[in-house]
Amino acid sequence: MLEKFSMDNVKEPIVNYNPVTRQYIYEDPEEKGQLAYERCVEIPWIRNSIKQAISLIESKDLHTTVKAKKLFSFRRNHKYSIFDFGCNKAKYLSQAKEKYDIKTFGLDLKKPAKNFVDKFFYGEFNDKLGKRVQKKAPFDICRAISSIEHAGYRLKTQSLIDAYQNKILKFLLDLSTFTFISVPFGKRPGWSNDRSRENLYQFDEVMIKNIKSYVKDKKKKSFVEYYKFDANHWFKVDIGEVNNTVYRDNKGGAGAIALISIYP
Repeated sequence: MLEKFSMDNVKEPIVNYNPVTRQYIYEDPEEKGQLAYERCVEIPWIRNSIKQAISLIESKDLHTTVKAKKLFSFRRNHKYSIFDFGCNKAKYLSQAKEKYDIKTFGLDLKKPAKNFVDKFFYGEFNDKLGKRVQKKAPFDICRAISSIEHAGYRLKTQSLIDAYQNKILKFLLDLSTFTFISVPFGKRPGWSNDRSRENLYQFDEVMIKNIKSYVKDKKKKSFVEYYKFDANHWFKVDIGEVNNTVYRDNKGGAGAIALISIYP
């Protein structure tokens, strides 16, 4: 069984966006390069999650990738497989690959993301692209780090966006043994008070309940952990403390996040 993430009172470096240079500037130069915004919780969490998942794969003989070797020749030199939805410039994928014997797969709208995975799928998620990914499945681990909330936002109406994002959630659950998802959490859509950030729909309690329903149908287990940003620190909290959270601002970060772990 997976263990919950033990991290609390995490200081977030103060980073300011310069619209002229289009760069993020650390207020304290000595903190330059440190994980900023919600990444200072998400990245340690996903590293810990991968470590735990691989340990369980070994101890409980859950080798999805090893069992598929005879069918998929591209895996013959790798012990594990990871698919990342919205991989972008995900250095944590490269780091995981260096630490473990992993074949990495990723999907993203940004072409430079191809430099961070072994096999890259370019484009916006749809049935055609999904079938291409499924041909490479099953994966030992699927993950989506602050990405699903952006999917489909151009559809405009909440009902269409809800349906599209729920479809992605089902898709990821069907692909893997372990699934790890992080999302900004609170009100839905949860745009900032000045409505400067309208390209994402935060998850809320209804979306979490949908995930739990899918998990139950797949006969898997899950738990969700919540973190809230306050006074430049991240604190682990209960869901009741973050239900009404909105996004901070256009170039800022989330006010709260949900970390979702799904396992066999």
